[in-house]
Amino acid sequence: MEENRLTQQAEEQGVIDVIKEENGIDGLFAAVEDIEARVERVDIVRDGNVFFGFDVQPLDSGTFDEIRDRNTPKKRNRAGVPIRQGIKLDDYMAEVIFTATTSDDRQRLWLNPEVKKRLGAVGYQVIKRVLYAGELEEVYDFIEKISGYDNELNLGETVKN
Repeated sequence: MEENRLTQQAEEQGVIDVIKEENGIDGLFAAVEDIEARVERVDIVRDGNVFFGFDVQPLDSGTFDEIRDRNTPKKRNRAGVPIRQGIKLDDYMAEVIFTATTSDDRQRLWLNPEVKKRLGAVGYQVIKRVLYAGELEEVYDFIEKISGYDNELNLGETVKN
């Protein structure tokens, strides 16, 4: 009797799983969980020595846009219309790194009062002080990648199926 009930439950659960799979609902929720839970470690290594490390999380496209806007100076033309000038790339990349850093590591490193006292910098300015130009770019590229800007979605394969 108990065995029949368990078999029936398993069959019902299988039907529910098929329905969820067909609707794609589980995939949507799993995608959201993946975005919210993803944390990656970045270690700054020079000549085989780990100087320090911190954790970063993916950013959404709106956050990238806001940071880009803040780091793109505007100058008014003769008609008074603001015209964008070139982006301040090092500030932009440093602010992306600062924003993507987990809040615990942001407090521990970039907003640390001792760091401010000794380096005379705080926030993304610390990042510009402690990273070489190539490191700054490499960490920025890594954050772009975990934020989905380097994903291969295989859209052609999906459409064919």
